[in-house]
Amino acid sequence: KELGQAYLYLLFYYARIVGVFLAGMWLWRAGIFRNPAGHLRRIRCWTLWALPIGVCGNLVWPYLSPHPSVRGLALMTVNSVGVPALSAFYAGTIILLAQRAAWRRWLSPLGAVGRMALTNYLLQSLIVTTLCYSYGLRLFGRIGLAVGFLVAVLIYAAQVPLSAWWL
Repeated sequence: KELGQAYLYLLFYYARIVGVFLAGMWLWRAGIFRNPAGHLRRIRCWTLWALPIGVCGNLVWPYLSPHPSVRGLALMTVNSVGVPALSAFYAGTIILLAQRAAWRRWLSPLGAVGRMALTNYLLQSLIVTTLCYSYGLRLFGRIGLAVGFLVAVLIYAAQVPLSAWWL
């Protein structure tokens, strides 16, 4: 039973990764990422659609059926739609804000973080696993959401100037 659920999870997980990868590739080839100013109408449209889909998809899961197998399948389905939709909303919002000179100045340091995405991901993983796992401070399950959020913000805030300095 558990093996079947694990395979189902992997199917949804990898399908979402491939789907997001293909969507990003399509956005690049369509010129949307290379020339966002030429595609503002399309970006506004996807941003407006992505917000309600993403919010609904991420809020509906607590109300799903209490039966574990139904809930697991429903959670994976909702997660496979809601998370990418909310991510598309965030990306679209940042792209739209970056078209304005006042926002561009504030958002430009984030470019260095994006250019070092793999390095920053690995550094975040190293820091968080050191904080949470047995080879480090063993804080897994001991800190709440607010503290976890604060740690994430602090790590990212440190990576912004570190990335700019490195590049």
